[in-house]
Amino acid sequence: MTVNTKTRKTKKRTRGSGSIIQKPSGVYAFQYRDAQGKRITKSLGTRNRETADALAEPLSATLGARSAVEAVQHIARAKELVDTRVLPLGEVWEAFENTRPSAGTGTMGLYKNAFNRFKAWAEENRPSVGDLADIDEEIASDWLHAEWKDQISASTYNDRRGSMLTITKALMRPYRLQLNPWMATERKKMAGKQQQRLPLSREHVQALLEQKMKQDVRALMLLALCAGMRLKDAAFLKWSDVGGGFITYTPAKTKNTSAAKVQVPILPLLIQTLEGLPKDEDSEYVVPRLAAWYQRCSTGISRMLVRELHKVTGKSIQSADGKGKVARSAYGYHSLRHTFCTEAARAGVPATMLAAMAGDTISTVDKFYVKLDLSAQPIEQLSAIRGTLALMSGGAGSGEREQLKHLVDDMPISEVRKLLKKLSIDE
Repeated sequence: MTVNTKTRKTKKRTRGSGSIIQKPSGVYAFQYRDAQGKRITKSLGTRNRETADALAEPLSATLGARSAVEAVQHIARAKELVDTRVLPLGEVWEAFENTRPSAGTGTMGLYKNAFNRFKAWAEENRPSVGDLADIDEEIASDWLHAEWKDQISASTYNDRRGSMLTITKALMRPYRLQLNPWMATERKKMAGKQQQRLPLSREHVQALLEQKMKQDVRALMLLALCAGMRLKDAAFLKWSDVGGGFITYTPAKTKNTSAAKVQVPILPLLIQTLEGLPKDEDSEYVVPRLAAWYQRCSTGISRMLVRELHKVTGKSIQSADGKGKVARSAYGYHSLRHTFCTEAARAGVPATMLAAMAGDTISTVDKFYVKLDLSAQPIEQLSAIRGTLALMSGGAGSGEREQLKHLVDDMPISEVRKLLKKLSIDE
């Protein structure tokens, strides 16, 4: 029996709109040439000619579609890919959480804030948007334009755009969305370098230590100044995390992506403050009043701390030159973390150890936190970090031993052999 291996063509369609062919297997396919003249063949998955005609019609229409959106809609209809299930706007966030995103707690908060802002705007300005699939490029662009008119920074604008893009991207496959409308919107160009908090000077730190403030507020300040803790980690620090001369905790920023714990020795200045705090038997937190405040309004507690710092640094505002920038205080709670890292580096704490204590990578600590001025006088209360580390980890010189170990780990084996040979000769 001879098998016909030739492809049998059927009657061609209108010129430029492609044609239906029948393969030797009997299955119909749609054939056309793309913009570069390359022949493209798409199986229609049927041996029924009437069905093939119906499926080919929208595919043919894509060749004359006026936009990419229209083309994709035609293809989706042809392949019957459009899912009839709907995802109401009010259920989008829960559906996104169910995709188990790998973002940390802080990033998830940014995502949720952006989505809630969009949802509130849509309910007021676009009541026809009841489902995730109802969001198109025009609606996405209109919302971002409305956000930009509120005088937000370029960074905030890009964060909100990126949040909506990420949420929609995660839901495209399960809800078979054909396009992510946020992809068509544009990012704002950043004007210059990102503004960073400045570290405190020696005089600032001295004035801060002499400043009268509530006992728990002082403890919160010193948890950043003496241990480099971020605000959320310090506010929710538990007494169970304090012991054995160390503060041991998992940073909230990396909690969802890494279970690695941070361990920081408790400096004498911080020990005195923690010992003076009253313990609330009904709470596990070191500063329960501030933990509750942070839970209610994190921005409120942050503003309070900025006001306390302004009492010793002055109300210094960074330059806001350039489109997309907003004026912000040069000093904030994060300035205390900058100060801790800078003083620890000035005291000679190895980069690897400093990064471990800060809960960051070496490059991040070096780029953002360590702002060395070799001519500046060290801050005595903070420069004690090196001696404290030595005592906690095995005596004097342990810092140098740790640094040498990491250097050797990074050396080629040939260099290690040369070093071993030299040491044996010196002996």
